[in-house]
Amino acid sequence: MSVIFGIALAFSLIYCASLLVYVIGLRYPFRPKNVNRPFVSVVIAAKNEEKQMDRLLASLAEQDYPADRYEIIIVDNESEDRTLEVLNEAARTNPKLQVLSTRGIATDLTHKKAAMNIGIEHAKGEIILTSDADGEVGPGWISAMAGCFDDEVGMVAGFCGFQYDQRLFYRLQALDFLMLTTAEQATLNLGLAWGCAGDNLAFRKSIFQSVGGYDDLRDRIGGDDSLFMQIVRRKARSKIVFAVDPRTITTTRPVTSIAGFIRQRARWATDANYMVHLNIPFFTVIVSTFIANLAPIGYFIGWLTGIVGIAPLGILIALKLIGEGVVAWRGTQLFRQTELRRVFILWFLFQPLYVALMGILSFWGNRMDWNRKRTPLDMMKQDEHQPD
Repeated sequence: MSVIFGIALAFSLIYCASLLVYVIGLRYPFRPKNVNRPFVSVVIAAKNEEKQMDRLLASLAEQDYPADRYEIIIVDNESEDRTLEVLNEAARTNPKLQVLSTRGIATDLTHKKAAMNIGIEHAKGEIILTSDADGEVGPGWISAMAGCFDDEVGMVAGFCGFQYDQRLFYRLQALDFLMLTTAEQATLNLGLAWGCAGDNLAFRKSIFQSVGGYDDLRDRIGGDDSLFMQIVRRKARSKIVFAVDPRTITTTRPVTSIAGFIRQRARWATDANYMVHLNIPFFTVIVSTFIANLAPIGYFIGWLTGIVGIAPLGILIALKLIGEGVVAWRGTQLFRQTELRRVFILWFLFQPLYVALMGILSFWGNRMDWNRKRTPLDMMKQDEHQPD
């Protein structure tokens, strides 16, 4: 048992070291130098977003960027609702909006990447700015993101926050996503480029083309954000930075059901698993995060059954609590969401369960369809009924 505890403690210390890196990284934000107004192409993929589209289009219509310096391209990815119809209706009254579709287009790219690739191919701008179809952006979004591109910068990630009210499930999701984004900003500040979110990301079209676009990730369900960032990090000689200007913040809606949450996080975990091929140090942190969350569960069960004492459990919990508490305090302060501190303890208790579950379900995550209802749990049940 001492050997097992030694392994658990070692990975927990690696995890805590990564948390310390996040706290340090937040002290060195990127300060943009660019004052130019490059032409920007906003490229967004949409699938089954009929109910969300009006909010997105309204927020894009309020941009303070010069009207002759940007375009909006939204690509429908064979939606099964009225998304394409809604977009075509909007395009009739908005000359800046160009609507495309993947329907009838032959490509070996899968899921969202097929739609994004079409949009990028049609883009006139050197700067490609992306978000999600279920999100909303502020009026200074394009201006502030474009302003980050000096001669050295090739990719810019921004903060996306979950919209929430008093509902506990929404607040837990908001804090969880804020913790992820805090880690993303901190590591990008230090030049590590570990992760980003596709709902607030920008890059040069020339870099996209030079690294082969999404070709290396064609069989992944995701890959248009963090995995693509790793491709850029490996193949392109340009800086990847995080935008700290509050105007760059975008928002998106949390999922409304447990099944939706499982589906979303399993898909993200699938991308994380693929990091073993792209970024070994980051993959080591991912594995450490999984074990640091799984170990307290195992030792708690062992303590309840009398197999182990309380001391090992207390050490593992204390390490996590202190490290995550400091990151949560700094992150909520940085992104002005200090009210989320009220749900930290509940999130802390909930997190090990979902991290352990997502680590297991991630092996089925790449078989999901983008923006559909099927979860890895459904696939596991299907596999149980498959003949040997």
